Amino acid sequence: MCGLTLKFTAHARQRGFTLLEVLIAVIVLSLGLLGLAKLQTVGLTANNIAYLRSQATILAYEAMDMIQADRNNAQAGCYDVDRKTSGSSCGDPAATSIEGWKNRLKDILPEGEGAITVREDELHHVVTVEIWMLGYDQEAGWVGDDEPFVKVSSGI
Repeated sequence: MCGLTLKFTAHARQRGFTLLEVLIAVIVLSLGLLGLAKLQTVGLTANNIAYLRSQATILAYEAMDMIQADRNNAQAGCYDVDRKTSGSSCGDPAATSIEGWKNRLKDILPEGEGAITVREDELHHVVTVEIWMLGYDQEAGWVGDDEPFVKVSSGI
């Protein structure tokens, strides 16, 4: 009889210990899932930033191609625009091209703005395309900056 009581007590202790193990496993699993959820949000944010950088670069090279295609108007200064100007001082096709480019900047990039500068160098004309947009700061979120996000220069 004495052995039976001892067996019953050991069995009761085992049940309580198993419940504690399950509780610890649930806590560890929940912490792991919370970490995984945070990792997912960080990954999505990084993916969005990379996408916007790619779009800004594509738009900068699009402006360079636009100027290469209309070299005479570019050398005449028709493509010189600052951040706030929406079109060209010259007529078509420069005005239409710049207006469409500026609209794409606003549509694709967060608060996207662009400037094009064509200056005459000793041997040729140098085109500089600058694009501004909101940048992402981990503490502040999406913030603006005075420095251009993308800056591309080329000679024509």
